[in-house]
Amino acid sequence: MCVDIVVGAKISNTIAQKIKPKSSIKKACEICDEYISSRHPFTEKEHEAANIIISRIKNQQRMTYINIIRERFKDIPINPQNKALLQKFIDVMETFDVNPKTYKALKKAQNSGDLFSALYNYSDVYSREEIIPICKEIHKLKKRGVPLEYEQILYKKQCFKEDCERYLHALFSRPSINPEVIKIENILKQEYGVKLALLEDDLITAKNVLASVELLKRNNLPIPDEYIVSRFHIGGRLLKTYDGQANTVLLGNRNVEKEMIYSIRNNCPPVSQNIRDFINVRNEACGFKSQNSSTAVEHLETHEGIHITHLPFYAFKMQRINKKFLNTIRKISGYCAQKPKCAHEIYTELKTKSLYQALEPDEEKLLNYLEGKK
Repeated sequence: MCVDIVVGAKISNTIAQKIKPKSSIKKACEICDEYISSRHPFTEKEHEAANIIISRIKNQQRMTYINIIRERFKDIPINPQNKALLQKFIDVMETFDVNPKTYKALKKAQNSGDLFSALYNYSDVYSREEIIPICKEIHKLKKRGVPLEYEQILYKKQCFKEDCERYLHALFSRPSINPEVIKIENILKQEYGVKLALLEDDLITAKNVLASVELLKRNNLPIPDEYIVSRFHIGGRLLKTYDGQANTVLLGNRNVEKEMIYSIRNNCPPVSQNIRDFINVRNEACGFKSQNSSTAVEHLETHEGIHITHLPFYAFKMQRINKKFLNTIRKISGYCAQKPKCAHEIYTELKTKSLYQALEPDEEKLLNYLEGKK
């Protein structure tokens, strides 16, 4: 299986250049302090600064989570059988033109704590070493479109990365023993055609997945091929797997997340009152009602499933959106306000919302715009 998931993934990396991003957090904090002292009208400069600060806070929370779990798992050895399979996986990766930094942490993992850290960071490390440099090259071209050569390379690399992620999380997923969760896994496979359901005894997520799949079917929308719940992941993602031929929804284990939330709050660096006030003003300026575009408990699971319905290409994901829609984007949800340039996420939030309630007229216009309709 290790060999199967990387067939056809070897591609040239000669056009990619390693470019280190410049940190702008210091400048963002200066803008924050300047705004708090003067309280002038909230402009685009303030919006961008707020998004940078929020991203930094979320990154600190993620790193705190990783460190807590790593410490918690460090005395738990990796199952010998899984260790052997992991080594086989690494051996296969070494035969392809993947930067060794991408799998260095996996190779060095000595216990379950190291493994958690390596698995959690794998996507970011791979993106930094293999994908982001190509995206930088595209932006250097200063063209409205993405050259086909670049699009093909990005798609291949993205599918390879997500195949690897899917394999690793499936490898270390624990079989469910809760009868209710097992029942839902069987319903997903027998009634909805899901090929693989590894829900890792997470009953909350299992119920959400079932509700989401029922909703997708009622609306004649495609249902993901696989659902994998992993204690080595936070949140949700849709993975293009089996060289782009299948769709896998990867979800964090809520049992672990719920248990860790108070530890994260108690161990994260404190946020100054200036920053708190700045973010609150920013949220009011955006006008969104909640972090998600709907209040459905299965919003996350539905959102990830909806990603199947849009084009997976970079040209669609990063298309330039007319500035006249900026206020609409910020009003959809806190998630959209944080990602005003990510067309695929805005599209997915709108489509998800439309399954639960009618879109506002300006949201309908934005969705038509993203779908290429006049």
